[in-house]
Amino acid sequence: MSATRTSLMAALVDWATSVASNGRFGSRTSPDRLRELRNVCHSMLDDLDSEPGRDLSGRVELATQASEFWHLRPRLFDVVSEVHGQSVAAQRLAALDRLLQVNHDRRSQLSKRSTSTRPAVLIPAHAPVADKAPTPRRRASDKARL
Repeated sequence: MSATRTSLMAALVDWATSVASNGRFGSRTSPDRLRELRNVCHSMLDDLDSEPGRDLSGRVELATQASEFWHLRPRLFDVVSEVHGQSVAAQRLAALDRLLQVNHDRRSQLSKRSTSTRPAVLIPAHAPVADKAPTPRRRASDKARL
């Protein structure tokens, strides 16, 4: 038990030291990776001659972690799409997404396994087979049948 406490304390001290030296939470981003991320962002903004584009370029230079580039993505998209349109902005953002390893497929893991949009219904082997198709559900707005 005391060995566990000691290792826990050591881990907390290491974490606190990294936060104090880094000034931020999380792991540091290597200088090579930062240079690559900055190059991609600057290539997105190269042909934009606007005040928001210049401001964003300055923010790209000040970024010190990969997570900051993640938070710049919406602004990058907005600035590029104002000049070139959404499709060009999406194409340019794809290069940054590859570096940040972003996956845009937001479907749940369950829906990725199945190609059907409806859940499968399991019918017991001893269930009787219906002769006719089920009637559609009626809504309150439907007219009454006489």
